[in-house]
Parts: sequence; structure tokens; C-alpha cells
Amino acid sequence: MKQRVYILATVLRDNVDAALFTLKTFRVGFPSAELVVFGNCLPTRHLHTIKQSTEVCWGKFVQLPATCYDEWLETLVMGQKEPFWICDTDIYFRESVGGWEQPEVFSGTFQPEYFEPWSGTRYQERLHTCLMQINPVSVRAEIRRWNRQNIPATFHSGQIPFIRQTWIPQRNNVTLLYDTTAGLWNCGFGTPFTDKQLESFEHLHAATYSDEVSKHPELKDLHNVHKLIFEKPELAIGLRKVQDAFYKSHQ
Repeated sequence: MKQRVYILATVLRDNVDAALFTLKTFRVGFPSAELVVFGNCLPTRHLHTIKQSTEVCWGKFVQLPATCYDEWLETLVMGQKEPFWICDTDIYFRESVGGWEQPEVFSGTFQPEYFEPWSGTRYQERLHTCLMQINPVSVRAEIRRWNRQNIPATFHSGQIPFIRQTWIPQRNNVTLLYDTTAGLWNCGFGTPFTDKQLESFEHLHAATYSDEVSKHPELKDLHNVHKLIFEKPELAIGLRKVQDAFYKSHQ
């Protein structure tokens, strides 16, 4: 069965480079996979550029009405029958990842709990959705099983944010942020990528809105770093070590 990779392309404040970056090395990571790029209500001035770049990568482009990332992913998980990949637009591929073994439920890059200064939240650990393998049938089955085993029938309307991004305020403490798929991970599902697998790619983080993130003094250089990498993609090599150090310093 041929692998399929889904990408959601979003352009904010005309930062089209952030929506095109992954396509520069996509075929390094996925030499033969089927590619589908969804445009997130792209304006005409950007739609044609991204559509053309998708076709250069032998991919299919589909324009969508305005959506958000977690809603888009939940729709895929709840509607697909075959395993698939999702990939952010700010990935730099160093090696092929297409031959990796399919996980039982889903797999991705482990992201630890840390204090996130830009949003001012306590970010809950998860598998990051920047690059993820998903078996949607298994995910749906595990969600049903977890609900049956953990939510008493009396509370039949209980809700768990398995996939959707969820902010949980704490009256006398920092707000908790369960980002996309954090609920699944914290319910006990998911397989982290191995160290060897992580060497196959780099992730810029927040590329589509790095201009906003850079308004925080502690992250003021992020947007300019991204612009340099867009011009010279190989500068992305080594970013993971910098990001890991950032997580450790914000535990």
C-alpha cells in the first residue's frame, strides 16, 4: 500500500515562505509517497504559488475553507480508513522517513512538559504533530476503549480532549495547555520516534506565526532565524539540540 502524506498549508500575514519550506526537501523524506497539500483558505496571491510548488513535488493540491490545525487533524483521524502521515510546513528532511515501520496507534516526536513563555502556559507533554504517523482506525478504537474503561456510565457526556487543543485554567496557577494530540498521549497512547529517527529531520517550530512569537523578549530572534533558514535551508541542521536545551531550561 502506497503511503499518503497530508500537509495543511496556512499563510499568515503574507509569510508564504513558511508554507513552502517543507516542499523544498519533501522528496528527500518521502521519495515515493502520495502527497496531498490542503490550502487553508489561501488567498489567490498565494494559492497559485503553493499549488505550483505542490505539483512540482508530484503532489495534489486541495483548497479548503478556513480551518484550524487541530480541527483539520481530528477530521482526518475520524474519517480516514488507512494509515497516513501528517507533516508541518516547516520541516527540513535530511534522510528518508518513508520506510519507517507503521506504529500500532500513532507516533511522533516526544515534546516534554515545560513553561511556554509566549503563551504563558504550562505546556503539557505530548507527541508533536510536526511529523506524525497515524493509524486512524486504531486511534478511534483506543478512544472508545479508554472512554468505556475510565468514564463511569453515569457521566456519559464526559469529554476528553484526545486530539483538539485545549486550554485549562487553574485559579491560582498557570494555565495548562494541552496542544493537539496531547490528550491521546496522556491517556497512554502513542510511540515516540527513536533517536535515530529524529536524526532524519529538523523542525523549525511556529514558522507560520514566528513574527508573533518573536514579540516576546525571550524569543525575539526566532523570526529572523527562520528567515535565514528559508534562504539557506541547511542552516536548520542542529535546531533540535537548541530546542531540547530550551525545554530543559523551562522545566
